[in-house]
Amino acid sequence: MPAIIVTAFTPAASRDTVEAAVAPYLTSPNNPGVYTFSVPLVPLDGPDDAEPTHYGTCARAEGGGTLAGALASLAAAFPGSAYQSVSPWKSFNNATHWIGWLAGLGLKPRVTTL
Repeated sequence: MPAIIVTAFTPAASRDTVEAAVAPYLTSPNNPGVYTFSVPLVPLDGPDDAEPTHYGTCARAEGGGTLAGALASLAAAFPGSAYQSVSPWKSFNNATHWIGWLAGLGLKPRVTTL
């Protein structure tokens, strides 16, 4: 089966629980302190550097992989979570399938300045 791209997010309050639930589906485990849901997300209509309300991920899954199935279950189990898959992976467009998808759900990646 061809590879797909999976994008997902979960509420900040659920992040550690969702990480633990996703861990068995990863091809290789994360190092301690490394998150699969590592992208801080903030409300679309708020400040770019607000405190994250959600955390997201964008990952390639082989053949649809078990990660895609796990994310579907997690999205149902944790209110405020969502996911989508893009197939084939070569059709993935960051502006459409990540930024646009998040915006449609009222979120955007957190931006901070140095």
